[in-house]
Amino acid sequence: MNSITRNLLLFLMVGLLCSCHKEEYVETARKIELIAKMEVQGDSLQGTKTHLGWSYGERYPVWQWNDEIAVYDEVSSDPQRFTLSSGAWSETGTFEGKAKGNNFIGFYPYQMAGKMSDGSIPVELPMTQNYVAGSFGNGSFPMMAIGDKEFLKFRNLCALIQLSLKGTGSVLSITVTSNDKEAKLSGRAIAKMGNDETPLLTMLEGGSDTVILDCRVVLQQDNVTDFYIVIPAQVYRGGLEISVNGYVDTIRHNISSDLIFERSEVRKKEMEVIFNDSDYLAQILATERAALIDFYNSTNGDNWINNTNWCSDKPVGEWYGVTTDGQGRVIGLYLMNNSMSGPVPASIGNLKQLEDIYFSFGNNLSGEILEYICGLKSLRRILIRENNFTGSVPESVGNLINLEMLELAWNNFFGPIPESIGNLINLEKLDFGVNNFYGPFPESIKNLKKLNEI
Repeated sequence: MNSITRNLLLFLMVGLLCSCHKEEYVETARKIELIAKMEVQGDSLQGTKTHLGWSYGERYPVWQWNDEIAVYDEVSSDPQRFTLSSGAWSETGTFEGKAKGNNFIGFYPYQMAGKMSDGSIPVELPMTQNYVAGSFGNGSFPMMAIGDKEFLKFRNLCALIQLSLKGTGSVLSITVTSNDKEAKLSGRAIAKMGNDETPLLTMLEGGSDTVILDCRVVLQQDNVTDFYIVIPAQVYRGGLEISVNGYVDTIRHNISSDLIFERSEVRKKEMEVIFNDSDYLAQILATERAALIDFYNSTNGDNWINNTNWCSDKPVGEWYGVTTDGQGRVIGLYLMNNSMSGPVPASIGNLKQLEDIYFSFGNNLSGEILEYICGLKSLRRILIRENNFTGSVPESVGNLINLEMLELAWNNFFGPIPESIGNLINLEKLDFGVNNFYGPFPESIKNLKKLNEI
């Protein structure tokens, strides 16, 4: 081997060694499972929870089948989505997702968590919480955990007011207001793990001194109805005011002494409430009945495939495709494949408690339905694909913060998608296909952390 060949080989070997030395190992996110356990404290209501379950007559905290947690790994400050794969209705669940490293910080609920900075997670406590019988609204009770690649132990960040009511009439909402305007009950906050691995929640300026529980529950004179309201664990100087709101009247109870709510505390308050609202409710039910009859006449109801009991004297909950709540309010219209035709009248907007609209397939409805229904804040599912609806998507669509499903495909909608679409933080499915929309999706769509189908 001559000197030129030897020198060339040495040069190549040195170059190879240098290139290996300079190359950095980049870890890729891997699919992992994390066991997430609740902070259970005996058989009392104390303890972390996403829902309160029953076992042998006792309440205990449980995961729910649709729970999702945010996981922060050693590399990224962005939350990674982990979804419950097993352990529903148990205090210990297994979550699946992708992350890097071996040490994690967890946060529940996923959709509340923001980008972590210096160990602090920005969150926003909702001003309006939804009533759930025997528990509290899904996603309104945050908790935080620290752990390794196998185990996370979640601990509460907030406290609970358990308001136990007896009486008559309908409770539309319950408002809790801090007498100290500096003590915020909802809005922006920072969650951070303390030195003893106890999580802390600090409310920030710009929030609200009020939180509202949206109820619509009929009270019973002989039985107690419990309402759970999530509030930050902090000092409330001057106490709190609790307002129980009916159709006509509001009953207030003021606690003027200083209150200290500890993390994970449940404080019970009993009240008797008498609302004389039967006449007012009767007027509302009559308005909703008239709206349904208007819908029937406008959409060629006599020629529907099934119009059983429509326009009769029977309760509207017995009309085909109509469901009602305990007050008789209309909450669902399930009229798919029913040969309906013609425009949907504006009076559909009088069904203020409507949650589900199922008009897809086998119908030929028309008109600008979105203009009429985007003020119905209780809506959860809108399925109106394969009709002849027209018009644009109004900015007011952003008011539908409880919406989980929006299917508009195969219609004649047009125009750009409004920026307010990013307000629909509970949206899981979005279908705009085969219409006349134009322009890009707005940047705000990044806010839809629950969206898994588009």
